[in-house]
This record gives sequence, structure tokens and C-alpha cells, in this order.
Amino acid sequence: MQYKVISQKQENYTTPVDAPAYGPQPTIYKDVIFDYVYFKTDPKNIAPLLPECFAPGRDGICCAFSVNVPFSSCYGPFLEMGVVVQVEYEGKQCFYLPALYLDNDSAIAAGREIYGSPKKHAQMSFKNNNEIFTASATRADVQFLKITTKVLGEGSPDDFLPVFPVYNLKMIPSIEGPWPEVKQLTTCGIDKPVTKYFYECAGTVEFAPSCNSEIYRLEPSEIIGASRSCMDYEQGWGKIERDFLKEK
Repeated sequence: MQYKVISQKQENYTTPVDAPAYGPQPTIYKDVIFDYVYFKTDPKNIAPLLPECFAPGRDGICCAFSVNVPFSSCYGPFLEMGVVVQVEYEGKQCFYLPALYLDNDSAIAAGREIYGSPKKHAQMSFKNNNEIFTASATRADVQFLKITTKVLGEGSPDDFLPVFPVYNLKMIPSIEGPWPEVKQLTTCGIDKPVTKYFYECAGTVEFAPSCNSEIYRLEPSEIIGASRSCMDYEQGWGKIERDFLKEK
């Protein structure tokens, strides 16, 4: 029997040259479940997590989330959790992503290298306990982030602040010294979304102190909304909003 060998070589895309850690964009996602829990904190709690170009949003709005990805074309399945915080940038309100955790090394590499997402590896636990969904992230033996949601009834995305496009600080260090070779403010979103369902939920958020992240500083004071949705979509390239090194 003869076998056909298909070369994966992509010398001008990413490493390793013979078998890149992730494929070219766009990535196709199918049946992805999002659980969002929106909450308020004191804006002073947001400030330590921000690059200098941002100011904390005046209302102290944040969103903790979990993402269950059963299929993606470039990375395979994975589970993900993170937090976005509302910020002010050039006179407008938007969301910045200070922390993101998942259990897939290909998706981590792509997120950091392409988009500048602050992705780190963590152990994920997603469970359905009758009507209650629980998601938690553990790193270095500390369960530092936990959310719960319970479906209340049909909802609409129009009733919630849109998270996307989200801002990232993309930094790649130089090999020649302790300074960045790349330092950019980037944005990315989702393309061609097809929403399969959207529900309003009850929700909770818990943080635990850990040296792996300072998101525990966010200290929720009030839950202001939660949702669960299922969607097909694509994620392609993002946008450079600001190149800090070109400003010098």
C-alpha cells in the first residue's frame, strides 16, 4: 500500500517550520457555548490590571466568562475562562482582556502570537449539576476563578453590553534584552456568527488570591446580568489599533 504524504511546511507563517503549532486563519468554530456573568467592582480595583493607555471604566463593569469549544478547525476542542474589564480609551468605553486561561497549547500559542491575548494554561472543570452549570479554573493547585449560571428563560443579546471587539496588549520580547520587539494595542472579534440559542441566566462569580494573576482584585460587589448562548462562527485576523514602538 502506498501512502500519500501531505507536507505541513509553512516557513513564512509560524514555527515549527515542518509542523506549525497552529494553522492559518480563519479558524472555524462549531457549537461553542458561552456563559457570561456581568458584575460591578470598584473602578480602583480595575486600575492595577491595565496598561497605561487605559483608564478604568467609570461604572466598574466587568464580565467573567467560560467558553466550551467542542470543535475548532485550527486547534481542536478546548475549554476556556477569563475576565474582561470595561475601560476608557480615547474618550470611548470598551473592554480590555487582562486574563485568559485554557487547556489547549495550540490555541494558547495562536492567541498570544497572533492576537496578543494573555493566554495561560490552566486545568478546567465544567460541570452540569442538574439545572446549575459550574465552571472553574485551577492553576498551581489554586482554584482562582469560578462562575455558576442557571437558565431563567429566553433572552436577547441586545440586553447585554457587547464584549467584542475586545482590546489586547500584544507584547513580544526582544532576544537582545529586556524590552519588547513588538508592543501593540490590538482588537479582535468574531466573524459570521450564527446564534443557535440565547438565554438569560442567574449567575455568580468567585475569585481566589493567587500569584498567577491579580484578577482577584476585582472583588465583585454586584451581579448585574448573566447569559448562556450557543454559536457557530469564524475568527480571522484582528486589527492593530496602536503601535507603541512606532511612536518613539
